[in-house]
Amino acid sequence: MSLNIFQIWDSIGRKTPFAVRRDNWTEEYYTIVESIECETLPYGKAFGYPTFNGQYSTHYEYDSKWKKHKIIPCCGCYQWTLVENADISKYKDGLKATEKTVKAAYTISSQFYFGKHQGKTVEEVFRTSSDYIEWAINNIDKFFLTPETLDYLDKLKTDFKFKDDTKKINNEKVGKRQKA
Repeated sequence: MSLNIFQIWDSIGRKTPFAVRRDNWTEEYYTIVESIECETLPYGKAFGYPTFNGQYSTHYEYDSKWKKHKIIPCCGCYQWTLVENADISKYKDGLKATEKTVKAAYTISSQFYFGKHQGKTVEEVFRTSSDYIEWAINNIDKFFLTPETLDYLDKLKTDFKFKDDTKKINNEKVGKRQKA
């Protein structure tokens, strides 16, 4: 029987963080619930982050309440299950990679405004076309990643690592922006 997030939270002793998955999601996806505001069970507000294979995901970027307050969409729906033994620590690197630390730098949730991937996020493009991100760093003057984003993406896939020259170019672009 499926529950809502507040019922799951209550059943595990009202402890956070914990991981949950919507019934229609595949095993790769789950949400880390970091905090709960609940005056009357079984409803309230649940705050947290989506993950894909334990790594931070941009899955909730479409939802304005999540973007502004990190309220988990549909947290009161009876479509959730507890994810036992979920790694609830890996997503934090990805979360850092969403923060702007350098003016004009791209983060994993930044959208492309140019090219064949226009409208997609950096993370979406990286998952399907890692080489394109590397190409963009090397060939487009105004395209570079925050240091946190570069580190996060470099660890995200086991079959891809940024070349040292690409990292150097990205770091030079970051350095120029920090001085500006």
